Amino acid sequence: MTSDSQADLVQEIFNLPESDSNVTIINGVEHKVCFASKGRTRGCGRRLPITEFHFRNTAKGIRQNQCNDCKNEKDLKHRAIAIEIKKSFIKRIEKHAQCIVKDCSAKNTYKVDWLHFDHIAPETKNGRRNEINYMVKGKNKATLEDLLNEIHKTNIVCHVHHQWHTKMQQSLNPKYEYYMVSKDSVDRVQELGNWRYSIFRKKKNDRIVLQAYQETLENEDLSKVVRWS
Repeated sequence: MTSDSQADLVQEIFNLPESDSNVTIINGVEHKVCFASKGRTRGCGRRLPITEFHFRNTAKGIRQNQCNDCKNEKDLKHRAIAIEIKKSFIKRIEKHAQCIVKDCSAKNTYKVDWLHFDHIAPETKNGRRNEINYMVKGKNKATLEDLLNEIHKTNIVCHVHHQWHTKMQQSLNPKYEYYMVSKDSVDRVQELGNWRYSIFRKKKNDRIVLQAYQETLENEDLSKVVRWS
């Protein structure tokens, strides 16, 4: 292709209207040019088979203006921005919070990656969709506010106490008969009636969560978030 024809093609792409009218037939196969009429990205400019474009409206048979590669790349960038903001929120909590089990020193021992969120009422989790880790990764379009609301339904604990509590809950539930817990552990739970929570730590963690949320709103640029998943 000569430089003149390349320039003509570029000019044609940038002047295309926001519609599907740029579809052409090549060797009996529908093709269209990848372009974007909005935003900073202009598309790759390739003329590709129509099947290389996702549907924008399946019922009407309307395709996206950007090809699958360009659209997926843009979506991944948008998703990465949202994930980083939600991760910064969790890191702010991890920096100051403590496991609410009395005398637990996991934070001082492990420094990082010790933080777990244990749902107070597991039946409210709705499967994995409402797990904090699942929400941070952006697999269910959870916003920063959704994440805050879900954290309010949990207790902040370390990995060890989270695993221990989960298995104890399951061992006492007939649905999970395959979980075997020692008689000493069961007797200990019945003796205590519940975990030995530190109410002081619980209240302090609640304040830390709200403070971390406010700091995230102030320090992170949420205007960059085009979509939360």
